[in-house]
Amino acid sequence: MRHYNLLPCHTNVESLGEYQEREAEEARRDKHAEINEQLRKLDRVKTVKLCQLEEIGSDVTDKIPPQILEGLRNYAWYGRPTGGFVRAVLCNDLSEAVGRADPNSLAALKEICIFVYCCFPSRIWKSKEAVDKHLDKARKYRERDDDELSMNYPSLNEVESADNYMLCNWRRFLPSPGTAAIGKPYFNDVLAKEAVIMKRICELSRMTPEISKKLGW
Repeated sequence: MRHYNLLPCHTNVESLGEYQEREAEEARRDKHAEINEQLRKLDRVKTVKLCQLEEIGSDVTDKIPPQILEGLRNYAWYGRPTGGFVRAVLCNDLSEAVGRADPNSLAALKEICIFVYCCFPSRIWKSKEAVDKHLDKARKYRERDDDELSMNYPSLNEVESADNYMLCNWRRFLPSPGTAAIGKPYFNDVLAKEAVIMKRICELSRMTPEISKKLGW
């Protein structure tokens, strides 16, 4: 019976160890590229906040661990996934939250609940379904093709269903129609499409001094 060596033959060029090391390095580079692409998409979502947070006093926020407060805000504004403890709070599962809390989070649980209850729109918390829906909305922004996303220009359906805060957010921060397609062969198509969307945003949005202050520049 003949036995065949199924390993690639690299004896004339490199040793098996060198080959395996090179393959591992290429896999690491591919993984880093994948992670960087995911981060780029996450940063792209940050150009538009998904919802408004009501203001609350520092007597509450100062008692919340900074990483928990940042996680809550990033979840609400940008649809960033959270850890198990914060997710349990958002899903209104306090027994699960207590079980997952570290000592600092447990000590601040009352303030965390007050912050979420007073500041978060009800549509993005109180149940697992609401949390998953909010995360899915952000995921759809991240997974769009660059050209389709067109610098986060929403669709007309999204414009029609958006609240006034989101409309004002788009009106202030979206780039001028066609900006993302400058120099590309489909510039005129993108310009025409985005001009219609921006016109509708301007028609529906009602900017107030309070909203302007919260949006910033």
